[in-house]
Amino acid sequence: MARYRLPAGKLSNQSSRRELPAEGLLLLILYPTQQLAADRYDALSKSFALNVEPGQEAGRPSVFGTRSSALIALLSGAETREAAAELLNQVHYSSDVTWNEPTHNITDPSISTIVVGAILDTGAIMLLVFAASIGFGGFRLLAKLVAPGKIFDRNAEVEILQLGINSKPVDVKDFYILHSSR
Repeated sequence: MARYRLPAGKLSNQSSRRELPAEGLLLLILYPTQQLAADRYDALSKSFALNVEPGQEAGRPSVFGTRSSALIALLSGAETREAAAELLNQVHYSSDVTWNEPTHNITDPSISTIVVGAILDTGAIMLLVFAASIGFGGFRLLAKLVAPGKIFDRNAEVEILQLGINSKPVDVKDFYILHSSR
C-alpha cells in the first residue's frame, strides 16, 4: 500500500484556472493463482464502484483497478479514469515458472543386450558353482589325508536306516569310494 500524487482536474479560482494535485492510495494484492485473483476482482464490483466515471458511484466508494495475472492493483482517490489509468498502467506483473528436471532418456535394452547379459550371467553362476564344488571336494580330500577316519570315515558311528525293500543289507562302506580296506 502506498500514497501517490495524482494529476487532478482543472479547478476554477476566481480569475485563473490551475491544476491541483490529488493524493491517491494504491493497494497491490498478490494472490496464489490467477483464477483466485480473477474471482476476487469480480467480487470487488459488489462492494465498490469499480472503474466507473465520477457521478455513477451510486453511493458506493469509487475505486479504479486492474488485474494482471495473479496481481490486483486498486487505486482510490483518483478523480478521473484517465488520472487513475496514468498510474495503474505503470503496474506490471509477470511470473516465470522453471522446472528443472533431469534430461536423461530411459529406454528398454535391446533383445540382443538381454540375451548376451543372460548368457554371461549364467556363465558367471556356473563358474561360481564349479569353484565351490572344487573347494568342497578339495577340503574333503584334505581332511581325509590329514585326519583319516576322524571326520568323514567313521563307520562305527554311522547308522543307516533301512526300509528293507530289497534283500541285500546296506553297508556303510559302500558310501565311501576311497576306503583303506579295499
